[in-house]
Amino acid sequence: MSGIETGMSRRQLLTMIGTAAGSVVMYNAMTTLGFAQASTYTGPIKLEGDPKGASVLILGAGLGGNDGCPGAAGCRL
Repeated sequence: MSGIETGMSRRQLLTMIGTAAGSVVMYNAMTTLGFAQASTYTGPIKLEGDPKGASVLILGAGLGGNDGCPGAAGCRL
C-alpha cells in the first residue's frame, strides 16, 4: 500500500473545514489551494443608471432579505 486514500472530494474537505473552523479559515484554505483569489481590478466601479426592465430578487429571511423590501411581500422599490 503506497498511500492512504480517503476518497474525500475537495468540496467535502472545504465543507468540513468550514464547519469546524469557520468561513475565514475555509476561505484561507481555498486561497491556499488556488480556488479563491483577490481581484486584481484597479479601475473605477461604474454603477450608473439602471437597465430598463431589470429587477432584483432578494433571497433569504436574514437582515439582508428584510432590508431590501421594508413593506409587504412583493413590493417594488
